Amino acid sequence: MATTGSPWNIPLVDGATIVQPIQTPFNAQANALHTALNTVDARIDTKVDAGTTLYIGTAADRAAMSGSSLRNGIEFNETDTGVKRRRNAAAWSRVAQPYAVATGTVAVAGTGATTVTFPTGLFTQPPIVQCSVISVAGLVYVPHRSEAATTTGFNVRIYGLDGQQSAGTIEWTAIQATAAGPGGA
Repeated sequence: MATTGSPWNIPLVDGATIVQPIQTPFNAQANALHTALNTVDARIDTKVDAGTTLYIGTAADRAAMSGSSLRNGIEFNETDTGVKRRRNAAAWSRVAQPYAVATGTVAVAGTGATTVTFPTGLFTQPPIVQCSVISVAGLVYVPHRSEAATTTGFNVRIYGLDGQQSAGTIEWTAIQATAAGPGGA
């Protein structure tokens, strides 16, 4: 038997042909397939949500996620506000973060004070400043801020246990906890 050229005619080894008509599912079969695919999709979404702990988007995106299906502990970083939130007890709460932070390393002179200048406009209140000596000749030396920090910087010296000033290198960290003040006051 010869083939007729139809794409649905499948030649067999012995030269015979099987004609395969295009088959469409009955409505009940189509609905069952649609339901099965939606179930798989929902299971995938659930597994992805169960494994995701951090979401990133706008505050409006976060608000659109509200619902009882969200689990506690997930976090959301709002790109438009800079706020980080955590889901707890079916509500979003703001995660405490420092208002402003600056860090650095500075070579300290062996005489007089060395001035450290903060990035312009970073601090709105004088921050809390901590210093650590990381390089100096000798055994034990202590960094000493000679004046209180301001919103623009601070002065520092290094002293040995013998009371003598020395040159060296310090690392410093300045933190303003809230817009109202250094420690959140």
